[in-house]
Amino acid sequence: MIKYKLLCNECELKFDSWFSSSSEYEKLKKKKLLICHNCNSEKVEKTLMAPQLISRKVKNEKGIYGKASQKDIKELKEEGIDTQLIPWVDEKEN
Repeated sequence: MIKYKLLCNECELKFDSWFSSSSEYEKLKKKKLLICHNCNSEKVEKTLMAPQLISRKVKNEKGIYGKASQKDIKELKEEGIDTQLIPWVDEKEN
């Protein structure tokens, strides 16, 4: 599937439309089946679009869950690692 931003050259409406492929868009355009839903004009064209880029940078923001003693929590905080206690867990079990 591919999404194009389309522009009606008659009423200047911009809208998005999905196509199974770029060749499918071309087929529909050639058969004059691309019609503006606002003014029914056949003067619909693709506009310039910026590709949606996916960042490959990994963010280590996932939490680590588990049990830790008070000593472990103190050491983690000294290392600069944020820790939090779950309030509904009994202190003896944390």
